[in-house]
Amino acid sequence: MKTSVKLFFAIFISTLIISCATVRQPIAVNKKPTLTPAEIKSLEQSEDSIAEAKYQSILSEQENNNVRQPLITGNYVEADIRSLLTLDFFSATGINIIPDNTVEGSITVSLKDTPLEKALEMILYPGGYKYRYVADGNYYIVGKALPENDSFGTLTATKTIKTNRGAEKILSQLSPYYQTFVRADGQTITITATPDIINRLERDISLIDKSKRLVEISAQFVMVEWEKGTNLGVQWSDINLSALGIGDFIKGGANAMSLNLTSSLTSFLSSNGYDTKIKTIAEPKIVVEDGEKAEINITEEHLFLILSGGGAAYNYFTTKDVSVGTKLRVQPFVSRDGQIRLVVKPEVADIVGEREFKSNGGPTQKLPIIARRSTETTLKVQNGETVAIGGLITKNEKTKKSGIPFFRKIPLIGFVFGSKDESKKETELVIFLSPKIVG
Repeated sequence: MKTSVKLFFAIFISTLIISCATVRQPIAVNKKPTLTPAEIKSLEQSEDSIAEAKYQSILSEQENNNVRQPLITGNYVEADIRSLLTLDFFSATGINIIPDNTVEGSITVSLKDTPLEKALEMILYPGGYKYRYVADGNYYIVGKALPENDSFGTLTATKTIKTNRGAEKILSQLSPYYQTFVRADGQTITITATPDIINRLERDISLIDKSKRLVEISAQFVMVEWEKGTNLGVQWSDINLSALGIGDFIKGGANAMSLNLTSSLTSFLSSNGYDTKIKTIAEPKIVVEDGEKAEINITEEHLFLILSGGGAAYNYFTTKDVSVGTKLRVQPFVSRDGQIRLVVKPEVADIVGEREFKSNGGPTQKLPIIARRSTETTLKVQNGETVAIGGLITKNEKTKKSGIPFFRKIPLIGFVFGSKDESKKETELVIFLSPKIVG
């Protein structure tokens, strides 16, 4: 044996041994776990606690600030507010307080060792006035913090807050009183107000704009072909999907495959006396936020030419896209206890034929006949459970003739030379949905 041949066999055998000895590591798939009701409640409470803790931190800072302020003591009966601020408080603290031209009226109040800013709040509150401290000049400005007031820009500050969802939706849930001070743009809220209102709005927005729960929806679109009349009485909602193991297939269990799902359904229906053919046409999976809408489209686009004008020598045509197939619109709502309410709208569209149209003096056009079936329903589903939606049925009737040409058309005896086969079938779209909360 030549050296080159020996070398070839040595390399071949070595490669074979290495290949056999190699153990392929399984590919790790990161699956999002289904959150339990306790975990969902914990998330809700955590977000509430963070918002409240932030607000309490601001209040605590204000209290600490009050400790460092000069104190006011005095009994004032029907005292003119302007004089009280510019004379009495200046005498007690040595700090200038400048009221604008909107400040007027009188006040009766008793103060004893009251921090300056707390005293200002007590005196200004009845008239709806606000104050702002100007640090670089060590003085206060007092007036009405309304957009129409000339002092509005001096009394207020501006702050922007990035939101988790659409800012307009958040503003609609705020008190109408505060909406004067806020503006929305996409997912940003801009506040222009006095510091105390800014602090209050930050807290309210944090409580309203909590992170939305994420719902992962696994779906199986299954076409069930029934023999004529054999599907009477089938209620998909009454079938125990968990007992059949279908729920595990849809959610992505260890043996999750379309073949397993169709086999399980076929076996179940067959054992109950139904003659069917089952085919899985799609297995989409989406993640959607609580309360938001999502759509799954399993469609085809068909292009048709439509005569739009012209004459004897030439014609003008335009094109029209026709979408057929299956659509599913779904909107999940998560309750506090982790239950999911699904608003579901499935739709099926098919081209079932063509219709001819003939214009005056023009060519004949063929346009499609579209059959659409849709429904809308609301379901309540436990987190991680599987439900089925059926009832979107298409009826097909076909007649097939065969035999000896000419002879099969002879009256009375033609049936001897030919045959006619008629088939009547119903095709039902069944959608299996398995929503689970993942974040």
